[in-house]
This record gives sequence, structure tokens and C-alpha cells, in this order.
Amino acid sequence: MIVRRRRQVSLIQSSSSGDALLPDVKTIMLFSVAAIALLLVPGPVVLCVIARSINQGRRTGFMSVLGAGVGDFGHVLAATLGLSAILLTSALAFNVVKYAGSVYLIYLGYGCCYHKLNSQHQLLGLDST
Repeated sequence: MIVRRRRQVSLIQSSSSGDALLPDVKTIMLFSVAAIALLLVPGPVVLCVIARSINQGRRTGFMSVLGAGVGDFGHVLAATLGLSAILLTSALAFNVVKYAGSVYLIYLGYGCCYHKLNSQHQLLGLDST
């Protein structure tokens, strides 16, 4: 039986003396161009902030930016605390987070539909109050 091993390829190569060398200039330039291109393309958060700012004003746009920043901070904090490693090793923890997220999305959907129905009833004069 022949066993083939994969060779690990790394951007940082070690020289014969054992010290690490930096990637070559071509690799650094290619990475820099790709990073700048990704920074210039607006993502969904930027488009959401722009749309909300145009439709609802500067204050709402600022609150959207603040919400995105808090969300980013939460993701960084979870990564720092090793939440991903815990979720990968514990099926119970993963399922708890998965089902809690599902319940939250259902709650948001119900709230959105309920609010929409109430506003339509008020518009048509069907509101009982």
C-alpha cells in the first residue's frame, strides 16, 4: 500500500538557517491590490446605512452605524473568548445557539408582520381602538 502525504505550503518560507522570510514582493503587491479592491466595494452594511440615512435621516443612519459597530464588537469578543471552538466541540452548545437564533428570527418575522397588519388596519379605519 502506498501512502501519499500532502506537502504543506506556506506563504512564509523558512531559510536554511531557520529564520523566517517574508513573502516575495509580487505576493505582497497582489495581496495589497486585492485588499484595496475589497475595501472600495461597499458591503451590505454600507448599503443599509446609506439607504436608511437617505430615507429616515442622519440620526437613523448614525444609529445603524452604531448597531453595526456593536455587532462587530460582539463578533470579535466571541472570537476572542473562543466561542467558535466551544461550538465546534459541543453539539449541545451548537444546537442551543442554532435554535435560539431560529426562535429569534421567528419572533422578528412575527413582529414585522403584526406591525404591518396593525398599520394597514389603522389606514383602513378597521382599528378597534
